[in-house]
Formats: sequence, structure tokens, C-alpha cells
Amino acid sequence: MTDVIGEGPFISAEDVASWQQAGRDVAILAILSDADGDRPLRIEGAIDVDLASELAGPGGGTQGARPLPALEDLQQTARRWGVNDGTTIVAYDNGNGFAAARAWWTLKWAGARQVYILDGGLGAWTRLGLPVSRAHPKLAAPGNILLKADNLPVLDADEAARLAETGKLFDARAENVFSRGHIPGAINFPAARSRGTDGRLLPVVRLRETLWPSFGEDVEVGVYCGSGVSAAYQIAALAALGRRAALYPGSWSAWSADPGRPVQIGVSD
Repeated sequence: MTDVIGEGPFISAEDVASWQQAGRDVAILAILSDADGDRPLRIEGAIDVDLASELAGPGGGTQGARPLPALEDLQQTARRWGVNDGTTIVAYDNGNGFAAARAWWTLKWAGARQVYILDGGLGAWTRLGLPVSRAHPKLAAPGNILLKADNLPVLDADEAARLAETGKLFDARAENVFSRGHIPGAINFPAARSRGTDGRLLPVVRLRETLWPSFGEDVEVGVYCGSGVSAAYQIAALAALGRRAALYPGSWSAWSADPGRPVQIGVSD
């Protein structure tokens, strides 16, 4: 199988460090959350990025908690980070990698060509003794990246409902959350199952032979979760297997806000 989304999407800490040493134009994005505090430990030189305000649009109601950002806003933000059309972007977070995956997905959707998820996140970096800091980095000169939307497939609520009947729609939430309510016909496959105990993506052989349900080459695949974050990690895992999958950005937060949408309780067969 070939990676139909492009090279990657996961990259090792060793490779990123070697790129930096070789003078490659690399922008490392630290996808932070409130839990990280004001001065979290970060990869030296990493640019702080807030998922809610910089990688998503205003949420609420049937838009969901983390809808896609307006392209113009995202382009302005990426340029503020100093990103050019030729810049290699590496996203990581201080947690399970899901937020970094949403950054990867959003930027690939917007047409950024070289975007990666740091496999294992900050833990993988620090285990190698690579440079870290609590200082806020000085931003580079504004970049010139030009973005264009719709480079990755996206589902709305109607399309997600259709795909649950005609293809494979995966729910990336934990089983106990899934069982309390999900899109009828969706298949539970928690994003956490795609990660090893070291925080890195499981080896491709295990993903292909042990974890992922079988589906034919021509079966359309989609993924959702609570707000379109952990689902992005599952899409990245599928990309590592050479499979293309669509994201329902609104996910359960959007679906459940619509009283006209049916809800299935319990665990699917």
C-alpha cells in the first residue's frame, strides 16, 4: 500500500533533530492546552499554538466544539508563526498526540505540503536528551505560506450518517463514552488503541494485522470522536497504513446538539 495522503505523517525525534542540524527550514509547533500552564517545558524554539483559537473556528451548537477555522484566519496565523511554502512543519503536544494530530490534519486540509506529527511527542524528544526550554521563543519574520482549503476529505452530519450505512464510520472515543451514545451504525475504535505504551504509534504491522477491522480497498472510511481531535489521530494512523479517511470535524459535539439526529446506545456488534 502507498500513503495516499503524502509522506509521513509520523516523524521521529531523531529525524527532526537531524533536519535542524542540517539547517532545514523547520517550524516546530507546540500544541498546548490549559493543563500545560503558562510556562510549560517545550522543545527549544517551538512555537506555542492554541488548538481552540488557532486551529479551530468559533464552536457551539451544531457547529461542534472544534469546527474548521476560516482559511483566511488560518493562513494569517501560519504566517505569523513564520511558515513559508517550503517550511517543514512538525507538530507535537505534551499529552497523547491527539492535539498534534489535529494540527497535522488541519494544516494538510489547508494545503500545507510538509506537515508531520512528532511520534511520541515531548517524551520522545526528552528521552534523547535533546534541547528543551521554558522560555517563549522569539517568532521569526512573518512567513508567506499560501493556503487553499479542501485538500483532505471532510464529512458533515448527513454524510457521516450515510457513511455509517454504506461504508465504515469509526468512532475514536473510549468505549465507555461510545456506549453512552453514538451515531447509529458507527464502529467503536478508540484512538488510544493505535498508540503503544511508549506514546508512539504502534508498528504498522500491528495496526494492519491486529488492530484495524478488515475492509475492502474500495470501502469509504470516515472517523469522528467528541470534537474532531482524537479522530484526527486515527486518520493519521490510517494514513500510515496507506488508507485515506474523511474527518467529521463537528463529531459527537455537533451531532448530539441536533435534536433531530438519532442516537444509538450501547456497543455495536
